[in-house]
Amino acid sequence: MKIATEMDVSTIAFRPLPARERKLEVDWRPDGSVVLFNPTPFDDDGRTIPQMFRHWSETLPDRPMLARRGPDRAWQTLTYRNARLQADAIGETLLQTGFSKGDIALILSPSSFEFASFLLGVMSIGGIAAPVSPAYSLLSTDHGKLKSIFERTRPRAIFVQDAGAFEKALAAIDLRDVLVIAVDNVKRENIMTFAEAISTAASDRVEAAFSTVTPDDVAKILFTSGSTGWPKGVINTHRMMSINLAQGAAMIKAEPLDVPTMLSWLPWHHTAGGNGMFNTNIRDGGTYYIDDGKPIPGQFNETIANLREIRLTSYGDMPAAFAMLADAMETDDDLRDTFFSSLAFLVYSGASLPRELLERYYRLSIAATGQRVAFLTGYGATETSPGVAMLTWAREDTGNIGLPYPGLHVKLVPLPDGRFDVRVKGPNVTPGYYNEPQTTAAAFDEEDFYRMGDAVRLVEDGNPLEGMRFAGRVTEDFKLMTGTFVNATALRADVAGALMPLVRDVVVTGHDRPYLGILAWPAFDACRAFLQDTAATEETIINSDIIRSTIRKRIAAYNRENDVSSRRVERVVLLEEPPSIDANEMTDKGYVNQRISLERRNTDVEMLYAGGIRVISIRD
Repeated sequence: MKIATEMDVSTIAFRPLPARERKLEVDWRPDGSVVLFNPTPFDDDGRTIPQMFRHWSETLPDRPMLARRGPDRAWQTLTYRNARLQADAIGETLLQTGFSKGDIALILSPSSFEFASFLLGVMSIGGIAAPVSPAYSLLSTDHGKLKSIFERTRPRAIFVQDAGAFEKALAAIDLRDVLVIAVDNVKRENIMTFAEAISTAASDRVEAAFSTVTPDDVAKILFTSGSTGWPKGVINTHRMMSINLAQGAAMIKAEPLDVPTMLSWLPWHHTAGGNGMFNTNIRDGGTYYIDDGKPIPGQFNETIANLREIRLTSYGDMPAAFAMLADAMETDDDLRDTFFSSLAFLVYSGASLPRELLERYYRLSIAATGQRVAFLTGYGATETSPGVAMLTWAREDTGNIGLPYPGLHVKLVPLPDGRFDVRVKGPNVTPGYYNEPQTTAAAFDEEDFYRMGDAVRLVEDGNPLEGMRFAGRVTEDFKLMTGTFVNATALRADVAGALMPLVRDVVVTGHDRPYLGILAWPAFDACRAFLQDTAATEETIINSDIIRSTIRKRIAAYNRENDVSSRRVERVVLLEEPPSIDANEMTDKGYVNQRISLERRNTDVEMLYAGGIRVISIRD
């Protein structure tokens, strides 16, 4: 397939977006801070997620709520009726064993039908569901984070998918007085099978417990990634989650083809997957296809296979995943045409989208539909369940995170470098961290605004209606030894974009150093295609004179447009070892943590500045 790269894509119209008119109230304060408020009305009917779930189980009981690949790769489904029967039976089982309103149930496993039924069963009787990253059980050697979470929450119940896989994790914690329910490989007497748990007939006590659940009750505890210390347990109330759904729907919502359908690999122990995706599906009465793929080499082919079969009206993912998908669509017309056939918009999140990748998608969508399909984005946090702001209009660039959600106040506090520190207050913001009063107090300012820890700039000075531009994590920024400030987040996106598709991601070096460098992960499949050598090993690619020369030339071209010390890259080192999830270098969502990566790869950083055969020096 050949896509016309010489075309001026800015002359091609965008596919119309299903968004409301932008509205914003602005309070310019004497101290230089700015408070933004979106007055757009939103339809919050006061229902909880369990109430929404029960509605669909009664009105469209035979509609699939979830779908997943079976052993034969055929799609298996769980209907709303069957999910309701399982959730009510789980609720009855828990109540019979002494579980009561406000008790906590840990969920240690990846997304599954049984996970969903257990989660909904817990929340339906007033319990608190606490999904935990499976990595804390399956990849950790000391189970330190799991033990910390267990001690702080003292759960009354635990769910695991595979008792054999989680045997070491379960042995690391004190299970006395804890009901453990597992789906597969149950060999210990003190573990109840999921089949046994859902065979219990629900009694009136389930309905009685359900009737006591209020919007202000705690529904979930979601844990932060733990990349800066022990994971913090973020309190999520029923009201937080349901209101955030209504806020988002008031800004933009694509009409479904028939049944509202989504496909996602995002884990449900994260707010984006567990609240943003799972809860949205429950609200809409849709079908959620669980994607077993991930945006890492060797696993993304599963996502591509699923996208060949499932037509979507919107699709969201991480920039790393969009880069892999672009690589595939640029050599596969059928995949490209199917993907764009009904798509109203795309949504990137988790990291900045390189401009080069944006233009690749514009060219792909033009080839498929004759129109540009817009890239939108959102901004939020675990503490905001998750949405804070959303871009709902088409742009020629990236990085604009749009306007605040309706009903949410966003306070922008000026920083010395011209950026704004972001703080938020509203009905979708957490009341705090579970059993951590000091951490909670430090997270809010004197006006009870939650401190996001991020920085933004106004896209247009004096006119916030044009949106906010994400300007990095305050904690990731640094200064060169000259005192020059470096915005690492923006720099990473721009450099990665200059090197795509040969490079998948980068981290920036230079803290207290004389100049900037980057550590880069090659996109090995794209490099093989570039070299026209499908058998090239990763070591061969890293040492290839052609690849190294091309990267040197592209960075040199980038530097000609960015010839200041805070932007100019002097050296590059290519990395063979992928970023590690176990070491918190990369999150489950595919975002590479700049600080952790530099700490883990300190030897590579030292080599970059010392020089050597692996270093690509741009000025040489």
